[in-house]
Amino acid sequence: MSSPAGGPTPDVVAGLEAFSRRAEASLARLRDIQSQIDAIVPPQLPHAVHAEMDADGLLTELTIEQDLPADELEHEIGLAITDAARRRPTPDANRLQDRFRDQATAGTLDLGGILAQLFSGQQDLTAAPPAHRNARNTVEVSARTGVVLRIRCDHTWLSTTSRHMVAAEVLTTVNEAVTASTGRS
Repeated sequence: MSSPAGGPTPDVVAGLEAFSRRAEASLARLRDIQSQIDAIVPPQLPHAVHAEMDADGLLTELTIEQDLPADELEHEIGLAITDAARRRPTPDANRLQDRFRDQATAGTLDLGGILAQLFSGQQDLTAAPPAHRNARNTVEVSARTGVVLRIRCDHTWLSTTSRHMVAAEVLTTVNEAVTASTGRS
């Protein structure tokens, strides 16, 4: 796994670099396919909630721009998160390579863990992932491998809580669920 000098062996480095190139090509292809789908069937866009997401799939912003009935607000939050995921930046391949290289040098590179993450998509997709709930049980998020699949909110809480507090609680709970679904800390 590591050379006598303490760094990763050339075959490990070459393997990680080849993996990164394949991952970049796959992401580009997926984005192209999504663009083609969006051209055929335009996605439903939110009109009262805005969200932004970073390359790691974590929400960086969630803004509720107007008061809505609880069921409509819950739907708008879901649309905003889906829209943010669609627009999120591509992960920085150089940053990933640097992280893997640093882990290989330190002897902490967990190839089994990486492979488990890669193949976790091979699981039974008909089974719902476990839901992540906030401490007050007002927000429930289902996420699989870093992708938010569903968000539900207590409608009484939505109706009686300020837009700012709802946005903050949803953002925190979504990020906790995404992080938990990827095994990152």
